[in-house]
Amino acid sequence: MSRKSKALLLGALLVAVSFLIWKFSFLMLGARVLLTTVEEGWLKHEKGAKAVFANTEIVLTAPIEGKLVPVQEKEGQRFRKGEMLATLYPTGVDISRSVKETAVNAPISGLFYRSLDNVEQVLTPENLMKLELNNLLSQAERELTEKLAETAKQVGTSPKKSSFKKYEPLGKIVNNLSPTWMFIYLESGTNIRPDQTASFIIDGEEYCGRVMKISDRPRGAVVCFTQFIDGTVENRIQDIVWYYKAASKGVLVPLSSLLRLGEEVIVYVEEGGIVELRNVELIDANDHWACVKGLAEGVRVVVNPRPGMERTKLS
Repeated sequence: MSRKSKALLLGALLVAVSFLIWKFSFLMLGARVLLTTVEEGWLKHEKGAKAVFANTEIVLTAPIEGKLVPVQEKEGQRFRKGEMLATLYPTGVDISRSVKETAVNAPISGLFYRSLDNVEQVLTPENLMKLELNNLLSQAERELTEKLAETAKQVGTSPKKSSFKKYEPLGKIVNNLSPTWMFIYLESGTNIRPDQTASFIIDGEEYCGRVMKISDRPRGAVVCFTQFIDGTVENRIQDIVWYYKAASKGVLVPLSSLLRLGEEVIVYVEEGGIVELRNVELIDANDHWACVKGLAEGVRVVVNPRPGMERTKLS
């Protein structure tokens, strides 16, 4: 065989091998394509954060030494101003003074709790605005941690305390007509400003509040809500969700499904078992999803696209 024939044969073999590799790659690509059905909805911008809550609370003290008998055993019952919360029956040295049973009345309208967490006069709306927050919050969290450990030791063994010395704290009234306040811990670089209105998800419910103060140490913000928030008395420290930007409405697609061709934004869709290219308009995006125009609800888009895959047959 001449050199020329050998060269032609080698060239033909290279062409055949290249074609087989190209065909195999497209077959494998079709087998690996991941699809999802798009729907219309709201694109939300949210971040998880730690929050510490403060309410308007008044600590009640025993006017005499005695045994406390509450009107209601259930925590968080609402009473009007002047209504009787409990009765103190005198014990100890007060008995010799012929002191009669004494009523404990509500100084304001609100929710009565016998349980105290020792931060009622530390975590207040006024302190969140006026005091240095790093020391204030450190003290509050330390007190709450100690109280939680103490309560855990008593579970199943000790009933609620019923005997009190004179002037000893015996409970508190929480003004549930006053708004709840909060300090929210934020990451550095978070864009938030005073007087900004923000939305939060707390224990599964959405609430709106106004940013009253920005803190650098610790990094975060003081927020005043438009209402009292149930559950913030019992659980002062909670993990919440912050909606840091207004939601956008449109067709939602995985962020990974978008490709940019110059200034154009495209997605690949499945039509009749074939991959087709579609131009879309990007409205908004977060870390995982994009909100677009130009796609109909119910279309299946390619989640793991590659440039040039249009007209690929799907297996």
